Amino acid sequence: MFPETLDMPPTGEKSIAYTSTIVDDQTHYAFSNTDYYRYTAEREDDIIRRDTQLQLRRQFDRLLNQVQVEWLAYREYFAGINLRDVQEVASKLLATVLHTSPEKVALEFTADATIFFTFMYPGLNAYMEAHFDPDEETEIVINAYINKKPVFAYGGTLTESLQAFYSYLNQR
Repeated sequence: MFPETLDMPPTGEKSIAYTSTIVDDQTHYAFSNTDYYRYTAEREDDIIRRDTQLQLRRQFDRLLNQVQVEWLAYREYFAGINLRDVQEVASKLLATVLHTSPEKVALEFTADATIFFTFMYPGLNAYMEAHFDPDEETEIVINAYINKKPVFAYGGTLTESLQAFYSYLNQR
C-alpha cells in the first residue's frame, strides 16, 4: 500500500511532494469562494438580515400606529393638515432614523401642531420636532445632547435635517 498524505487523497499512485500555491493570507479567500461557503454564508446572512428587518418593521409599525392613535386626540390642533400628510412625514423620518439603531424611540403630539420624537443612543440623546403648518413646508428641528450638553442643532426641511443629522452621526 502506498503512503497517504494529509493534503492529498489516496490515488493508488506513489506519493508526490505537494506544495500549496495558496499563501496563508489567501486561505480564507479561497475557502470563501467555494459554493458551500457561499450557500451557508448567504443563508446565515439572510437570517440575520431578515431578523433585523423584522425588528425594524415591528418598531416602525408600532410607532406609526401610535401616530394614528394620537392623531385622533390632537387633530383639532392640526387644523388644515390631514392625517396622510402627518403620516408621510412621520414615516419618512422614522424609516430613516430607525436605521441608525437608537436604543429607545418615543413620540408624542403637542397642542402646537408638532410631533416630538425622542431617540436615545448610547451616550447621546436626540430630539426631533416636526412642526406642521398648512401654508408652509413641514419644518424639522433636531437637537442632540451628550451628558445634557448640546452637541448638534439643525432646523430645515425633512431631507436637509436628516442629512445633517446623518453627517453628525458619521463624524462621531
